Amino acid sequence: MSWLRLTKALLVLGLMAVSGTAQAGLFHRGAKGGCGGCGGCGSPSGDMGCAPAAYYATVTVCEMVPVQEQVPVTRYRMVPREVSYTVNRVECVAEQRPVTYTVMVPKTETFNQTVNRCVMRVVPEQRTVMVNRCVPEQVPVTVNRCVPEQVQVMVNRCVDRGHFECQMVACAASSCGPAHHRMGLCGRKRGGCGGCGGGASDCGCGPMMTMAQVWVPSPTYEQVPVTVTRMKMVPEQVNVTRMRMVSEQQNITVNVCRTEVVQEQVPCTRVVCVPEQRNGTVTVMVPKTTQVPMTRTVYDCQPYQDTITVTRCVPQYVQRQVLVCGGGCGGCGGYGNGGYAAGCGCR
Repeated sequence: MSWLRLTKALLVLGLMAVSGTAQAGLFHRGAKGGCGGCGGCGSPSGDMGCAPAAYYATVTVCEMVPVQEQVPVTRYRMVPREVSYTVNRVECVAEQRPVTYTVMVPKTETFNQTVNRCVMRVVPEQRTVMVNRCVPEQVPVTVNRCVPEQVQVMVNRCVDRGHFECQMVACAASSCGPAHHRMGLCGRKRGGCGGCGGGASDCGCGPMMTMAQVWVPSPTYEQVPVTVTRMKMVPEQVNVTRMRMVSEQQNITVNVCRTEVVQEQVPCTRVVCVPEQRNGTVTVMVPKTTQVPMTRTVYDCQPYQDTITVTRCVPQYVQRQVLVCGGGCGGCGGYGNGGYAAGCGCR
């Protein structure tokens, strides 16, 4: 970081020196009258005493140059080594030993056991109970009886008082047609209209008429007496027989089951365990410890020296040619004293 800061400081100082030199020259030219009458930035330097618009200046620039170097470093690696140690191994070894032990030997024996047994027995017993009995009795009861009764009532009846009358009616075509040639009411034949026998639309004649008896109805309402039968409710006293419940005491004999306990002697067999001493040999597992040598591999971290190639940037000062635009281009739209002029064609 210190090399970079030093390089930047030297580069700034070089630029300030170049800028100061350019401003001094421009100020000197401006004292003589400036470039207002110079004919622009592209005019020759000998015209009217004006300096050139752009020129090259030599500046010192600091550049970083990469340099490769061999640098010693310390590295670490894992180195295996063998380590011997002793472990205790426990093993169970079978061993015969004499022992005296007690065992329970089962033996069967018979004995008499007194037990209580429940016996069900039927015993007759006298009991007094209440018995309900139905007794018939006569009871007078008033009832309503329906009795038929003849009654005369007046009813309205419609009677037809009509009569027959002689009236002129139209004759049917089948009975007054031209095929029969019957005589009409005036003694003329029916065929007087040309024998058509039809109506007025056929031959211009009027309709055929005949005399007939016609019933003329005349309905008349009148009241007439009519005898009808109606039912009449008549109260009447009658004797009815009904059953009445009567409770009375009665002695009866019933059989009752009773449980009695009876003692009995019952032969029983049981198994009794009797202790017995016995001698024998048993196998037991005896633990024994044995030391066994073992070897294991361990890794140690050991340092060692090594050389590596590194690249480092070294500052180096070189001379560079820099194009500088003059500040006398008044008519070119320049930036001022010592600056770059965008309108002068300076790059």
